[in-house]
Amino acid sequence: MATLGADLIRRGSPERIAIEAVPAAAALLPDIEAANRGLIESQPITNAAVAKLTAQLHADDVVHDELVHAMFGRLESERRFAQADDERAKYTQLRDRLFPTGVAVVNLSWTEQGGEAKLRAGRVTESDERLLAKLKIHDGTTLLDRYRALQQVATTIDANEKSRAAMVAETITGSSTVRARNQWIRVVNALAMVLAATGTDEAPILGRVRALEARAEGRAAPSEPEAPGVEPIEPVTPAPVEPSAD
Repeated sequence: MATLGADLIRRGSPERIAIEAVPAAAALLPDIEAANRGLIESQPITNAAVAKLTAQLHADDVVHDELVHAMFGRLESERRFAQADDERAKYTQLRDRLFPTGVAVVNLSWTEQGGEAKLRAGRVTESDERLLAKLKIHDGTTLLDRYRALQQVATTIDANEKSRAAMVAETITGSSTVRARNQWIRVVNALAMVLAATGTDEAPILGRVRALEARAEGRAAPSEPEAPGVEPIEPVTPAPVEPSAD
């Protein structure tokens, strides 16, 4: 349907030329273009798209969990190696602000991990970040770099999980697709009425659209309902034109 809509709006196409020849019909071109964009943008989300995002979430979750375990283990080792009580307390407090429930944070849902990242950012102080920056890693980075990576991946997981949930909901309901199709039907009906009122043959303009609708109706089960709140497209018979009196 979106392809046929493109035929109506593509400059130089026979359908558009025929529309432009009728001023009242040409005035509907902005509405036709908008309805066609709606059809394109509301194409149903495929299971493959959901699966791809789910795979990315799993991959990011592995990174998240590895960072948690590695950071917790490093801070715990620093705490145990500390000789002075105040030094040991410093690492204990930092560890507990980062991971108040220990490594159990890895068992949270993806959305909860994102929420924990926000809470963690509020708990960690500038002094904590300076201490993290002093803890070097063999590759030249610091524990502060890994903390920032943890925050980033947790935030990404949260955002992607929300996107995935929305995609799944849209796959189930198809609400945006229905709305876009309804708007397209309204616009085509309006165009058909204008063509009929002006005594213009609609076949050169809407012939392919009508054929597609007829095929779609032929494939549909007899009990299949129409899109809610919208009448099906019916061919409009042009009103007879009375000969002018000389």
